[in-house]
Amino acid sequence: MNKRAILYSLSLSLALYGRGSGLTLFRVEFRFKPPQDANSVYLAGTFNNWSTNTDRMKKIDSEYVIEKLLPQGEYQYKFVVNGTDWYQDPNNSNTAPDGFGGFNSVVIVSPGDFPAVVFNRGDGIIAANALLHDPTKLHFSNLVDSILTLRLRLIQDDVDSVLVFVASKDTSFSKKLKFEKSQPPYEEAVGSFYIPSDSFTYFFRIYDGKSGLVYPDQPITWRLPQTVIFKVPTWVQGAIIYQIFPERFFNGDTLNDPPGTKPWHYEKLEPPEGWFAFYGGDLWGIIEKLDYLVDLGVDAIYLNPIFESPSNHGYDITDYFRVANKFGGDSAFDSLLSAAHSKNIKIILDGVFNHSSDKHPYFQDVRARGPESPYFEWYHIKKWPFPEHFDGEKAIDYYDCWWGFSSLPEWNFNNNSVVNYLLNAALYWTKKGIDGWRLDVPNEVPHSFWKLFRKGVKNINPEAYIVGEI
Repeated sequence: MNKRAILYSLSLSLALYGRGSGLTLFRVEFRFKPPQDANSVYLAGTFNNWSTNTDRMKKIDSEYVIEKLLPQGEYQYKFVVNGTDWYQDPNNSNTAPDGFGGFNSVVIVSPGDFPAVVFNRGDGIIAANALLHDPTKLHFSNLVDSILTLRLRLIQDDVDSVLVFVASKDTSFSKKLKFEKSQPPYEEAVGSFYIPSDSFTYFFRIYDGKSGLVYPDQPITWRLPQTVIFKVPTWVQGAIIYQIFPERFFNGDTLNDPPGTKPWHYEKLEPPEGWFAFYGGDLWGIIEKLDYLVDLGVDAIYLNPIFESPSNHGYDITDYFRVANKFGGDSAFDSLLSAAHSKNIKIILDGVFNHSSDKHPYFQDVRARGPESPYFEWYHIKKWPFPEHFDGEKAIDYYDCWWGFSSLPEWNFNNNSVVNYLLNAALYWTKKGIDGWRLDVPNEVPHSFWKLFRKGVKNINPEAYIVGEI
């Protein structure tokens, strides 16, 4: 164990929501004298997910010091100097392999001989040294009337309430924060508010029983960033966007009607049969009705999926690089794009990047060849071979699929080939000249993909509109 670590028990008999849980914390002091000039020293370990910018150590004389409150257990850690250089604790001989050919230092946190300090809600004792707020990590959004979200870390179930006090040249107010779970033994007090002006100050007041304290010692000044964090294209402001389900809008060319196309009339249809009922609507039909849309005052058309797909709704794509023949194919799309733009109407496509059709040739290859398929890792396969039909069996037991629908297997975004394939599809149509993307179930696609998607699309067309369906 680290000889420099000072341990003493902090028995936390939790009041209110945690009463009687018996959580015990220990105060652990870490000290480190770096072998080089240091602009910053941070403590990183299993207790903070190896973060290199969370637990900054304070310089005292020639050493850097930090105190952590930790539950009983074993923890690995290192010191991070200047953000890049990692060091073991030279005063701790207890180590474990770090997986990179070196070693982490290990501290075993267990009860010591020091008197316990008990924190309960309402007892008037506040663990002030556990408070943490980083003003550089505020979440600013100018999408919804300029809202700022801030967080204050504190010990779980330690205090009764937390308020933030905000003051600007025009107004002042306070707001009670809500408690949210965080990595044990911490929780966070979280709150959002409308930004009152370009510059304001704020501080926290923490209440527990008859006691209270202000954090930090001096109010924090916040200023509106000079750069625009998120810019919505100017053409979208006030635009009338008209949604079209292509298969049901207008039949402009009967020669591309799929087999079994029905007469153009109303009838009640139920899924799943209804998903494969066709009436012949196509992109040629939209071209024919553009003047009608102009008369309506339409500024942009959002099209439900138009790519190759066995269904009428198109959310089960089999080819991301081809417009469906039933809609007139690529030639119809090129004509629609040109005709719409000539009438100052924008075109927005539906991006379905969470899943493909089970009829997609890549998935069909997986179905046929299993692990021998080069696309086996393109999907989340759990068990193979698949049954011919999922009668009484759940497709989700065999592969991840959207909401359990066997016809919609989900892409594996841990595979870079999948990421590149889908990005290339998005960039292909953006280069064609479309004006934006409506993204299907974007909350079910990794955010890392959307960052690449947005960067790629905006590099081609800075005025492209990207909107997510949540």
